Amino acid sequence: MNNHNSSQSIYVIGFPKSGNTWLTRLIADALRMRVGSGMRVDDELEIATSVNKQLDLPDVTDFTIRKTHFLPEVLKQVRNEEVAKGVYIYRDFRDIIISSFFYKYGYNFQKVLQKGEKNLFDETVGWAMRIFFLSKGINPNKLLLKHTAEISKNWAHDVGPWSLHIQAWMDFNKNNINNDIVFVAFEDLLSNTLNVLIDIINGLNITLPSNGHLRDAIKRQSFEEQKKYFENISSGTNLPRGRDYNIKFFRKGIAGDWKDYFTRDMGEIVERNHGEMLSKLQYVIDERWYEEI
Repeated sequence: MNNHNSSQSIYVIGFPKSGNTWLTRLIADALRMRVGSGMRVDDELEIATSVNKQLDLPDVTDFTIRKTHFLPEVLKQVRNEEVAKGVYIYRDFRDIIISSFFYKYGYNFQKVLQKGEKNLFDETVGWAMRIFFLSKGINPNKLLLKHTAEISKNWAHDVGPWSLHIQAWMDFNKNNINNDIVFVAFEDLLSNTLNVLIDIINGLNITLPSNGHLRDAIKRQSFEEQKKYFENISSGTNLPRGRDYNIKFFRKGIAGDWKDYFTRDMGEIVERNHGEMLSKLQYVIDERWYEEI
């Protein structure tokens, strides 16, 4: 493995809910390198750093793997260092909407929003759930539509909207003489994890571990294993932001989940705001895709 000063960073960059935490932990596990924060929070408050204790990673490593959602100019201001090496992970924005909705509002809405399930007011839906939503004056469908409109316009001032975030990092890499950022699709990493991980490590110009070692890391950091790990540990365990906060990150970990929840109105909002980037990344072919919903 290349001999570098331990202060250097490898950034795992991406829009929120794009698989950043999974990829950060996966690279750290594969390369036996520590994880630190690339956000405004201290290292001990970054969820991905729990892998350090889980795997007993050494205190000093060639690089520190840092997860961040920031735009290039924000990251430089917050971290006060240039991005020497990085991996940008992107994901279908429609899946990001669904993932972020359930992360923000909880899982109680799944049954009443999922296509093929009974309507909220159908008598087959549990009375307790119906009474709860009615008593709160909540319309789950309208809430999901509102969420779609809000994050389609902007996630946060230091993250921006999805299309702008991806384009900003593409431009940053294009203007970087070394072109040191590796771009990877969440869906490709999910379906062909070993080969994509090999491409990432080669792209970072770091000595490649054996395939057996990589397969072990992939298994340890799989959605199923990590969900099991966080569900089985005690609530008092000293983890970044606590056990329950970590568990919230593990709902499904799949691609194409949006198809079970999207409405035509949601599709129109997404196409209007991000249709060009969806086409550029080949998530959609026909710009009127939403009319088939």
